[in-house]
Amino acid sequence: MRATFLSALSLLTLSAAAFNVSVTFHGATEDESYSLLFPTDTTAVQIDNPMIVYSISSPGGGFCTFVGVEGEDVVIFAEDEETLTTPQAMKWGSCDNN
Repeated sequence: MRATFLSALSLLTLSAAAFNVSVTFHGATEDESYSLLFPTDTTAVQIDNPMIVYSISSPGGGFCTFVGVEGEDVVIFAEDEETLTTPQAMKWGSCDNN
């Protein structure tokens, strides 16, 4: 019985962490944007797109931190959009499911 409970608990833990967060990086105009998927396992994902980012949005699903090439960090949670103080290309991002 105990092994079955632990196995079920392990599966619940894995399924809770097994999703990606869709994040959109917005440029200076409505036509400038790109989207990426970030796993919710706190992995730091390198971002290689050189576009200057003015804001970052997500339709929901995670707690994410992004760091720009000039060092500014931006945090978004669930359904959110945040504007950068200093527009800049993004360097990396990381998401969790908390």
